[in-house]
Amino acid sequence: MPILPTIKEEESQTWFQQVWHGRIQLLLTIPASLILFAGGLKLAWTVYEAPPNRFDYDYDSSLLIVALFVGGILGCIAASTFVGRVTKNIAHIPSGSLLVFGGILFVILPNSFIGMAFSCVFEGMAMGLTQVQTFVVGPEMCSKEMRGFVMATERCSLWFGILMQLTFTYLWYALEPPSGYRSLQPDQIHGIVVACLGLAAIVAAIKQRIESPLLLIQQQREHAASSVLKQLIGTQLTTTEVMRVREDCVQLMAIDADQSGWYVFRRFNAGPLFKLFILRGFVTLTMSQPFNRVYLSASWLGFNCDTNCLYTMAATGACGSLLGCLLIDRYGRRRMCVATMLPATIFMLITGGIMEYLVNTNAAIVQLDLEIIALLMLLFQFIICVGVSIAASVYLSEAFTVTQKAKCVAAVLIGEHTLQLALALVSALTTINGTVFFFIMGFLCMLLGLCVFFLMPETKCLTLYECLQKFKRA
Repeated sequence: MPILPTIKEEESQTWFQQVWHGRIQLLLTIPASLILFAGGLKLAWTVYEAPPNRFDYDYDSSLLIVALFVGGILGCIAASTFVGRVTKNIAHIPSGSLLVFGGILFVILPNSFIGMAFSCVFEGMAMGLTQVQTFVVGPEMCSKEMRGFVMATERCSLWFGILMQLTFTYLWYALEPPSGYRSLQPDQIHGIVVACLGLAAIVAAIKQRIESPLLLIQQQREHAASSVLKQLIGTQLTTTEVMRVREDCVQLMAIDADQSGWYVFRRFNAGPLFKLFILRGFVTLTMSQPFNRVYLSASWLGFNCDTNCLYTMAATGACGSLLGCLLIDRYGRRRMCVATMLPATIFMLITGGIMEYLVNTNAAIVQLDLEIIALLMLLFQFIICVGVSIAASVYLSEAFTVTQKAKCVAAVLIGEHTLQLALALVSALTTINGTVFFFIMGFLCMLLGLCVFFLMPETKCLTLYECLQKFKRA
């Protein structure tokens, strides 16, 4: 059946009008945003902060980072088996429950390494489940004009969670009473917040009963699918416009219907899978423990921090993600990604050059040198979050066919968690050479910018079916 012609509106809608008409799309992200916000809290506690070293000496506290990402891998594997084929609450309610269990363990066992490790595993599983659910089902419930804005909430939720945890830790020790005595430990408060977020996510998931139109069409519930489309995109749509959107959904499902799994993977999914793993892997490097440790060393003396200045990095990432969220649908994925790679490359190469000069000339390192390095790293993080990080998340939601999307998204996220785990172990076992690190990041920026420019399609304001066709030709 051919696509019905698009009915153009007499007056184009402003951005605020689009957000208002599609407000239900944003409300549906609340359960996932709450869970990912809790995931950001845990990322900050493990990757950005050094986990407390008050456990038995038989355990290395860096193993808590391993536990978090092992949990994330397990969550992705579990989600790949059912996400996209069942109601969304099958992922959100277990994820919220895992957060509750993890938070309770933090509250009742704040000094037990085993309790902390299991808590990290539970919360990592919740994060992995929710990420797969978000990237698979989320774009099916978004209009093409708002898909980038809605899917960018994944990065925003993580970064604001990281910011909250690091700011809380800074204020906790900055405002510590002279006696040093408090009735609760900071980890216990962390656990209470995580458990409350889990409960809130469960309640929000139960209250929101709107399902994916694709799932309803697969279940042959045509009337329900049309009703959901009107709710999601706007009740002012005419019947003809709803039919056109429904036809887009049917076309999307027809791509891999009656085709062998290997043929569909090779033709549609193999290329995007590799490209997105590279793109998301680079974003992972900018949120990894080696990157944060280098920044911590530079900012500690450069900014004269009394504890640490990692909250400034988190604030930069949160602001950059928020700005990218607002711009991604206006300027496009590829344009923003390529445009931000050039200054990011320059910042990293300048930083590497400064470090090499200080090391090779044996010059006395002064506060100004470290302050410049820290500021350049903040600018780099801001630019990457504005363009690359948001674009990678949106691309991940648009790239794969319906039947294999959950498995492909899970594969990318498993690779991402594995990379984080490996980088954490490298950071724990070796000393990071700042000069080499900055030059590697700079050259990776340059190469990735070229790859995105030549190999990634522009998917702004395209339906998911059109996105797949673009990825196929890219």
